[in-house]
Amino acid sequence: MMRGLIIAAAVTAGGLAFSASGATAAPVSTGPVSGLALPQMSLVEKTQHRYCRRWYRECRARWGGGRDFRRCMRRHGCD
Repeated sequence: MMRGLIIAAAVTAGGLAFSASGATAAPVSTGPVSGLALPQMSLVEKTQHRYCRRWYRECRARWGGGRDFRRCMRRHGCD
């Protein structure tokens, strides 16, 4: 019982330590050219590409093309 309580406290303290450092990070400035938009590179976009590639093949095999193919892609979040 005591060992489980110690492990739970350690995990909670570690989680708070790592989450607090990300919350205090300063935003990235764009520099002298404020009109330029910086590209967003995230793990979600890379994973989404693989996910959509799989559904592209599946929807294309099921529907061939046209309205039903586009609806299938939209249904899976791959506009």
